[in-house]
Amino acid sequence: MKFRIIPVLLFKNGSLVKSVGFDNHRIVGDVTSSIRVFSKRQADEMIIYDLDARKKGEFNSNLIKYSVQNCNMPLTMGGGINTLADASRLIDEGCDKISVSTLIHENKNVVLNIAKKYGSQAIVATIDYRTINKKHYVFSHNGKICHGETNIGKLIKLLTEIGVGEVILSSIDRDGSMTGYDKKVIDNYGNCSKLPLIISGGCQSSSDMFFSEKRGFSGAAAGSIFYWKGDSIMSLKSELRSMGSNVRAVV
Repeated sequence: MKFRIIPVLLFKNGSLVKSVGFDNHRIVGDVTSSIRVFSKRQADEMIIYDLDARKKGEFNSNLIKYSVQNCNMPLTMGGGINTLADASRLIDEGCDKISVSTLIHENKNVVLNIAKKYGSQAIVATIDYRTINKKHYVFSHNGKICHGETNIGKLIKLLTEIGVGEVILSSIDRDGSMTGYDKKVIDNYGNCSKLPLIISGGCQSSSDMFFSEKRGFSGAAAGSIFYWKGDSIMSLKSELRSMGSNVRAVV
């Protein structure tokens, strides 16, 4: 499997935003133009989170339609997925995968039913966590509700059992910081599961991505590095390939 570079887009109040620690959202541009840019610059996949969906109780139809029509790579959509019907709408309208976070804590049976209907390859579970006194605490509801101290390895195993096909490990502490991925988590869990793992939160450079790849991660998700540093997918791929990465070549 090729190592993947995955841009993360956050949609809120009609704009593309970027967070710091899952809070303090700042407008960084327009979602539609960003989808076109990342498609043109050969991102391997794209993740779009509709931050309004949970609060409003409905998906943004225009966002879904435009994303599906203009994204020329595998598309994952998340935010406000509470039922099988929610997942069905996104997948039936053309999304390749759905991302769930709160649902893995509130109703695992729904996750299981989604897997039964669409297959594990259609479900990405995001583990949002904070590190407090060297221990990991998992959160849901966009980082607002804590589910207590958690053994991430055991949680990944549980997610495997309920039909999840891929897991994102997302550090709330490092979100938007550009201080580097959580190397301890990468070291501890990179080879703990047969499931593809994606690291997220804090990417500073191609070296961070390469570090995660060498320790068993299948992909690196990032946002700030594109919006604030101005690094491009193509330059990151070039740097990674010079390091010996298995990332897909730019054509």
